[in-house]
Amino acid sequence: MAPNIQREITSVCAHLTTKKIIIEIVRDKQPFSLLVDESRDVAVKEQMAIVFRYVDKIGCVIERFIEVVHVKNTSAKSLKIAIDAFFLKHGLSLTSLQRQGYDGASNMRATSCKRRDLIRDKQYENVISLISNGDLHMGRVLDNIQEELNNRFNEVNMRLLQCMSSLDPSNSFVAFNKDRLLEFAKFYPTNFTQHDIWLLDDQLENYYEDVSTNANFTHVEGIADLAKEMVEFEKDIAYNKVFLFIKLALVLPVATATVERVLSAMNFVKNSLCNRMGDDWMSNCLVVYIENEVFATIENEDIIEHFQNISKRKIMLN
Repeated sequence: MAPNIQREITSVCAHLTTKKIIIEIVRDKQPFSLLVDESRDVAVKEQMAIVFRYVDKIGCVIERFIEVVHVKNTSAKSLKIAIDAFFLKHGLSLTSLQRQGYDGASNMRATSCKRRDLIRDKQYENVISLISNGDLHMGRVLDNIQEELNNRFNEVNMRLLQCMSSLDPSNSFVAFNKDRLLEFAKFYPTNFTQHDIWLLDDQLENYYEDVSTNANFTHVEGIADLAKEMVEFEKDIAYNKVFLFIKLALVLPVATATVERVLSAMNFVKNSLCNRMGDDWMSNCLVVYIENEVFATIENEDIIEHFQNISKRKIMLN
């Protein structure tokens, strides 16, 4: 019942939960996105919530809360310093980080140009999310919204969106375009070397001939469903480079709704009755509370062993 023991146990539980999430990303070399939002807690401290978005081993898009970090202010420089420290703490490499998504009203106090760019990027993310979920089929409507997209998106984002649309499996993969997909690969030189691109040319041909005539893929709608079907029928192994395409496309949508839910939970954990809760204890409580499904898979023996190793628990009595 001692408060310090409660904090230590909570810290162990949060550590093992976070470790399990990060191991899943690092072990499988999963590309992931970083989602960040910031808010003041009840004690008027600026807190930054961090969420990872990635595709798991069965092809499902996953968003996992990792940590809440206290920051002195919400300037871009301050957030960058905190994120660099976070990556160093968990031994993560920036080479697997494919996209970053941020939200926060304090960073909206800027010139009109910055607001315009932020709104433009937000709309870009919304359209990509619709494509990934199968709610918007680019093969049918791309020509109809071309002018609107040109007005909203910059040239690079627009080209990415066009290339990504070639993955749309709707209507027996009618949107498939090998040249665009090869161009898509060139946006990710760390994932696709020149040698990989040469090999990819043949793999894309075989992939299209296979899935476009395969009855298991006839009614697939959206890239998210395509990823799960490829894992189920082991096409992720046969066409591993194509599957990497799909994972990169799925981590592109970076709406911050999950992070905002974390901030709502923060107000539940750290309320007016316990507003003196320390930063570490609050973050640990949130990890266990929000990622309870992951926490439930951790064995009690692992928690006990880790807790015992924190410090000596036995003393000699004279």
